[in-house]
Amino acid sequence: MPEERRPAKVRGAAGASQTNGRGRAQVRAAKGLTKGEARQIALSFEGASEGSYFGKPAIFVAEKFLTRVHHKEDAVVLAIGSLEMRDVMLEAEPKLFYITDHYKNFPYLLARLSELDKGTLKDLLAARLLQIEVKAKKRARMARDAPKAKAKAKRN
Repeated sequence: MPEERRPAKVRGAAGASQTNGRGRAQVRAAKGLTKGEARQIALSFEGASEGSYFGKPAIFVAEKFLTRVHHKEDAVVLAIGSLEMRDVMLEAEPKLFYITDHYKNFPYLLARLSELDKGTLKDLLAARLLQIEVKAKKRARMARDAPKAKAKAKRN
């Protein structure tokens, strides 16, 4: 009895087996994302939506900038907490991160899509979401405490 032929399988970037539907294995590099893949990953976060940021398409969470796929570079733009943190990241991973002259005075950097994988992008965006959440909680606390501070100042 002849042996049943099964489609060839390979491991993809996320570790999942993939075939092209005709039994031929698709080979996908572990690193490297397309602009479309990067956009879809960013939009997969809860509350993510598309909008415009300085006239360019971008992705937001809670009306705060999350990221955008750069229109000229093969990169995503990432907001970093501070210039110091940005500089540490640039020094630690020069193949992945870089800046153009446009970003040198701002806490943003670019991540090369050719060097980026799905997990790393998700981690970077999750760190940005944490920044957004911390700032939102701080603003809420300040708004809640502001009337108390005014009342205390009036009494003195």
